Amino acid sequence: MAAPHSCPRCGRPLAEGYELEGLCPSCLLRLGAEPSDVGGPVLSIEGLGRRFPELEVLEEVGRGGMGVVYRVRQKRLDRDAALKILSPRLASDPDFAARFTREARALARLNHPRIVSVYDFGERDGLYYLLMEYVPGPGLRAALRAKEISAPQALELVPQICDGLAYAHAQGVIHRDIKPENILLDAGGRVKIADFGLAKLVGNGMNDGEHLTRGSQVMGTLHYMAPEQMSRPLEVDHRADIYSLGVLIYELLTHELPVGRFDPPSHKAGSDVRLDEVVLRALEKEPGRRYQQISDLRSRVEEISRTPHEAAPQVPQPEPTGTAQPDGEGADLSLPCLIDEWFFEGFAQANGVLHLERQGLCLEYQVVDAILGVVKSDVKEFRISYADLASAEFATGFFGGPKLIIRGLRMRAFEPLPNRSGQVRIGFARKFRDQVRELVLEIERRRSRISAAQRDE
Repeated sequence: MAAPHSCPRCGRPLAEGYELEGLCPSCLLRLGAEPSDVGGPVLSIEGLGRRFPELEVLEEVGRGGMGVVYRVRQKRLDRDAALKILSPRLASDPDFAARFTREARALARLNHPRIVSVYDFGERDGLYYLLMEYVPGPGLRAALRAKEISAPQALELVPQICDGLAYAHAQGVIHRDIKPENILLDAGGRVKIADFGLAKLVGNGMNDGEHLTRGSQVMGTLHYMAPEQMSRPLEVDHRADIYSLGVLIYELLTHELPVGRFDPPSHKAGSDVRLDEVVLRALEKEPGRRYQQISDLRSRVEEISRTPHEAAPQVPQPEPTGTAQPDGEGADLSLPCLIDEWFFEGFAQANGVLHLERQGLCLEYQVVDAILGVVKSDVKEFRISYADLASAEFATGFFGGPKLIIRGLRMRAFEPLPNRSGQVRIGFARKFRDQVRELVLEIERRRSRISAAQRDE
């Protein structure tokens, strides 16, 4: 058994007064990287239907550490809704019932067009539930994975997120877990902030002990958490959400997380250099050095979006470096891309740049964990000559982004890239649609020229 001042996981001694859930920093980081587990399905769809006869349970739409979410239809109102069944593991806490009631009432008070509404809450046969507004559109995480969020689109989303958070902060509610998974987009592309389940209620005349969640607990998602959420959880206030939003803005602009020593967004992705100041200020380690109100960040982003783009000096933009030339001299076209077959060492993807060169294609890429965003490899390079290609084809992805499908003459032509039957699918942002079409045509021209030359020999 671990000593009183030892980590309960590994037994490592802890400093006197250390209060990060009783875990040492190493175990806390590992815990943050572990997938959420709700202990399997809470109930079958048929079983839920028997417990909620007023609802038609249609399908499961998501699950996480807090529970399982189902799409349902309210029969009397003829309206779709989202039913969140909380994990029985949470309900095993003897203090949970009172804490859940306080939380659900606080969430039901949040009535704002940028926040997912809570319709009802309660307990049925030991199952605690929230009945919420159903948002049918894709989440922001899905759009990021497809690389379909441009810098101008990101600037349109940020003020909407700020509006929802500003309203919640005014009601004394901190989200504590702002990340792409909790930003939903409705059919019109408008923001809906979901899952205030880790929120902490502050102010409004409440006693210090009446928090939605236990103030001494570390709550949030590792790479999006403000430093004080880990080191000083009792002191967390609305500025933790500002930090998390800074991480989100950086990810929207660069498709990477600001981990370790990171470059400003303008250096990574050629975004407006004025956004560097916005992101870096939001990501200040000390809360007092950040924006003090979410409205201040919003105003600055809107000011930047209304005025002409300012580029960082001598920083290459993620735009094509040229246009394809028929004579095939040099690297005629370079486009940022994503290899969307997630076969790299598990659930991972590869981000990179595809170059159209004189003798063939060159792909520079880096393997990244598709969930945590952690870089899993150094920059690698793969080349294939036009003579080894069977075909190149243009396609459209699920979210409307252009794709290049290339097939090799041999089954193993693309090793070590992930491929199915000698075929690789490479995705691009929607703004590169015309360039990808041009790329496909030029690959086919060069491939056909080489094939004709080989036949003549």
